[in-house]
Amino acid sequence: MRTGIRDRRVEPGGAVDELIADGAHFLNMTKKDLVAAAVGMYLEARREEIRVAMLEKLRKLDGSVAASVSLLTGLSPQQIEDLGGIGEGD
Repeated sequence: MRTGIRDRRVEPGGAVDELIADGAHFLNMTKKDLVAAAVGMYLEARREEIRVAMLEKLRKLDGSVAASVSLLTGLSPQQIEDLGGIGEGD
């Protein structure tokens, strides 16, 4: 059984679900296929923005556990230390 973000389903609200259903109906495709195509087009249109954000995150990683914890939590290295650190040296 797989777990994680990739497995979480998205449940659109009533108005959005109605738009998806209408679009799928009139385009003669399944709702799943419409959403997959729409997400693909959206991400393609924002490819450069995604690339820049990924590079910015990668620049913050230096291979240390502290850098990973900082990136994942959004806390600065100093804030992590102020909270007791992460015990990398243990």
